[in-house]
Amino acid sequence: MAEDTTRSAFMDWICRRQLLWISLLALTLVHLVIAVMAATAIEPGSANYYVLLMDFGLIAVLLVVIGLVFWRCGYLGDTPMH
Repeated sequence: MAEDTTRSAFMDWICRRQLLWISLLALTLVHLVIAVMAATAIEPGSANYYVLLMDFGLIAVLLVVIGLVFWRCGYLGDTPMH
């Protein structure tokens, strides 16, 4: 029972920070645009290429996490949870 209360309080805390999540999404998309622009100037096999691949991996993880938050908190629907 206490675990449900803790989980509910945590989800409530996460969902009340909509501006934080929208800002994080905007920064992640800017990061993606910069990485795509940098990809044209990097030759495959170089150290910079592997750093760029890790960068794309980080961007993918951030987009998945942000997408899950938007989905679970109801930001995508017409009627938000709060």
